Amino acid sequence: MKRSIVIAFMYLFVWALYAQTSPVKLSGEIEGLNGAEVALLNADRNEVVRVKGKGNKFSMRADVVKGDGRVYYLYVPSLGKLGPAMNIPYFYFFIDNDALEVKAEIKDKNLKRVSVKNSAAMDEYDALYRSNPYQNKVSEVGALYNEAFNTYNTVSKTEENLAKLKNLSDSLQMLYGKLSQSFLDMIPSNKKSDALFLIVYSSVPMDTEAAIENVLQKFDADFIQRNYYAKELQERLRLMKGSEVGSVAPDFELKDAQGNLVKLSSLRGRYVLIDFWASWCGPCRKEIPNVKKICSEYKDKGLQVLGVSIDKDESKWRKAIEEEQLEYLQL
Repeated sequence: MKRSIVIAFMYLFVWALYAQTSPVKLSGEIEGLNGAEVALLNADRNEVVRVKGKGNKFSMRADVVKGDGRVYYLYVPSLGKLGPAMNIPYFYFFIDNDALEVKAEIKDKNLKRVSVKNSAAMDEYDALYRSNPYQNKVSEVGALYNEAFNTYNTVSKTEENLAKLKNLSDSLQMLYGKLSQSFLDMIPSNKKSDALFLIVYSSVPMDTEAAIENVLQKFDADFIQRNYYAKELQERLRLMKGSEVGSVAPDFELKDAQGNLVKLSSLRGRYVLIDFWASWCGPCRKEIPNVKKICSEYKDKGLQVLGVSIDKDESKWRKAIEEEQLEYLQL
């Protein structure tokens, strides 16, 4: 009898595990694709599948997760990398049907979504944006800001152009605030909306515990436990609460330059200064001389300086360590 129960439990577990994904057919037309490759990326922007376009058309099949409000990304690699850049080679969309038809266009090396057929969530997403009274104004002022930014930085750095740029920046910030508040005001009528939660998650500043709690409390409690981005916010809130002034720092374990694993907790009993940096971060590297100075002045008084790099390319990290002559512990 016990064995039967265990086997049944295992069956249910395996079924639940594989039930998380289901097949989807994604096809469409991208104006300007001209036979280039098209990739589908998951919510973490990791590649799921890649196909070669046939002219401006493409078609792909993939196993995806549906039903928890996460988005996937359509990416054209030939337009550029996924990191910070002046152009945008991808767009995100919901996959909430077994077959979706996408229309998009490539302009100035930017990939722009035109439509996603058979997606109720995308229809709702677009409708919510259209219903926000500040959306058009943000677009208008945003275009003027981009024009002023280009004029000041590439044409003439005059006081007049700088003042115009600053005024437009202030106006845009004010409008973004109104846009965000308007979306927050929509929550009572859309407490279980994946589309609205994604918009709020993407557009409302949530850099404090109070701001995150305010958003989570407005949506339906069951919805919060299901939605992918709501779970991310809950995890962010947990980490923020664990990193408050006066609390014990969250422990972590990373490799040093020799490949040895080092735990933060192994430094307990010393004063520890953690410097988060990256080889590509200009301001970080400008600060290094000050960090080295502090390390030199206080290392004999119990200070341990710990450099934690967020580089993805290990070779660039090692090169930066050598260039900066970093002798304190690097992870």
